[in-house]
Amino acid sequence: MANILNITIASIIGVLMIVLGFSVFRKNKKLSTNILFFIFSTSLAIWGFFNFLETWIKVPELAKLFLRLDFSFAPIVAFFTFLFLFNFPHPNKNINKFSVAFFFPIVLAFFLSFNGFVVQNISITDNKLGFDFGGWFALYALIIIAYIFSGLFFQLHQYRKAIGVVRLQIRYVLFGFLTTAIIITIFNLFLQNRISEQLFRIGNFSPIILISCITYSIVAHQLMDIKLIMRRYMVFFISISVAVAIAVISMYFITSWLKVDSNFIDIFILIIVASSAPSLRNYFSRLANKYFFSSLYDPNKLISVISNQLTTTLDIRKIYNLISSNLLGAFHAHALGVLTYHESGKYLFRYNKGFVIEGGLKRMRASKNLQDLYVSQNKIIQAEDLKRSSPSDYQKFISMFSSKVEIFSPMILKDKIVGAIILGKKETGEMYNDDDLRVLEVIGAQIAITMENVQVKKFNIKLEKKVEQATRYLKKTNERLKKVDAAKSEFISIASHQLRTPLTIVKGYISMMLEGDFGKLIGAAIEPLEKVFQSNERLIQLVENLLNISRIESGRLRCNLVEVDLTKTVDSVVDELSMYAQKRNLRLEFKKSIQILPKVKIDEEKIRQVVMNLVDNAIKYTKQGNVTIKIDLIDKCIRFCVADSGMGIKPSDLPKLFEKFSRGDDTFLTHTEGIGIGLYVARIIIEEHHGKIWAESAGKDQGSKFCFELPIE
Repeated sequence: MANILNITIASIIGVLMIVLGFSVFRKNKKLSTNILFFIFSTSLAIWGFFNFLETWIKVPELAKLFLRLDFSFAPIVAFFTFLFLFNFPHPNKNINKFSVAFFFPIVLAFFLSFNGFVVQNISITDNKLGFDFGGWFALYALIIIAYIFSGLFFQLHQYRKAIGVVRLQIRYVLFGFLTTAIIITIFNLFLQNRISEQLFRIGNFSPIILISCITYSIVAHQLMDIKLIMRRYMVFFISISVAVAIAVISMYFITSWLKVDSNFIDIFILIIVASSAPSLRNYFSRLANKYFFSSLYDPNKLISVISNQLTTTLDIRKIYNLISSNLLGAFHAHALGVLTYHESGKYLFRYNKGFVIEGGLKRMRASKNLQDLYVSQNKIIQAEDLKRSSPSDYQKFISMFSSKVEIFSPMILKDKIVGAIILGKKETGEMYNDDDLRVLEVIGAQIAITMENVQVKKFNIKLEKKVEQATRYLKKTNERLKKVDAAKSEFISIASHQLRTPLTIVKGYISMMLEGDFGKLIGAAIEPLEKVFQSNERLIQLVENLLNISRIESGRLRCNLVEVDLTKTVDSVVDELSMYAQKRNLRLEFKKSIQILPKVKIDEEKIRQVVMNLVDNAIKYTKQGNVTIKIDLIDKCIRFCVADSGMGIKPSDLPKLFEKFSRGDDTFLTHTEGIGIGLYVARIIIEEHHGKIWAESAGKDQGSKFCFELPIE
């Protein structure tokens, strides 16, 4: 019975060492620390197997073989113990460069032990294995002790420098290795041939101390961050065990109770049970999560779920709720809060589930030191680490929030602090592992983007409301302006009509007086009457322009189109203005086209007004020289141009000549009566005829040229 118990214990220790090593290796297959631990744990399990069998097997030749294998394999275990301890908790590049050189003493120790220089005179007396130490035993023992304890001294040095969780991890690893090494050195190296088999088993079973220390450090302090993997192995093992139990019970029931014995039925049961294994595994995972807080979540799946949900809404309450439900469901934290950061340096509680806010305080002043060292660099703050590494910063941290906050995960967007997620301690008392922190880092950035989008949406809604208010105000203002403009146009129209009749009568009587219808005028009276006549003519033209503007703005401008010979229209204007040109000592010349021009469909009165305006301006702004009028057929259009040798137009004035109430900068010095509506009215009239009008000038004192074109059809 004792033998069976010893075999069982030894087997369990060996399997646990291999499973533990493989779990660490699987967590990160590229990290040298994890690789070395896997090799060490496997080599220790193999050595323990040889060490156990050398005293358990009573066949002399086999016992001698296992004894030599025991002493030969021990230097290999010592070598990988040395390498692992020098690479824990982080890879040591300097020691790894010389790892091959460190292997030569191990090769020597292996050669000495396997060839009988370390143990001699091996025998079995009264079922007890006996042997003597050879002449090279001292060197052999020195090599093993030097390798193991140099690694332990290095770990002691690392422990003194370490802080926070890493210091705790090293403490338990150091204790486990040191205790196990001392026991094995005493019982399995120096006293093996002098103590009973029962005492010898103490050395065989001592790795259980190392396993316990490492396991505790994994569970309590996230050593190598493989707790999740070990839990998954446990769930997998339970699922398989239940599936096998179901299969065995089903087969037993069918064969024993129903008296049916068929390989076909057995195969069918195995297929059914095998297909149900994944469902069983999922069930036990959910069960562990729900009742034992095992946190058996898939980090990648959790990130994917939260990311997809964040893209479906911009409702801030829904965003807070989905963050809370997903993270609390995965982490099993006591509490969760979402904070936003204000440029004034304060954090504002936007969502709280589980935290007790003292005095209802929802605004917290940020610590500048914590902001600079952690938050601005997008580093997650763990209260437990902060407490050990920097007690002063920890005091600032708990003064900002409370001792209930374990995790502070900043949300950063393009170097801008958006806010943070805070979490309480886990309900199991465990620390947050690397997977938890990675999830928070990834979703923190995504939540920051979403919250920024929410702010943009709020701003857009606010902006839309302001635009709507401004639009309504502008509409009301526009309606009032339209009414005022309509009243103005109506006034101008009435005033113009009232003015046009007396002005026309004045024009008629002065014309009759100048022509001598009332008797011959004396010489002194003629010149004043001519000036009155010209001024009256300009007033008539101004009134006509004002009437046209009134019609344009009220949409009442109508063109009575008839076919007209434009040459005759221009002739009448030239005849009317020739006397005015002579008075100014200007030569007014009309160069008619050499070809017969077709008639154009126009409103003759309005086009005559345009021609009158352009020719009158040319005479008005020319002090000396000539004014030349030309009319030609150009590309199915009748083109009218009037050129003068007057004051010219500056290039900067050309674009605004045809705008309402616009005049050239220098025209006020030459002719003060104009108000800048003649060319505007001319442009509107020409455009109503589907034509175009423009002005040309080489510059100041270079003369000017005004043209318009009217389509024939």
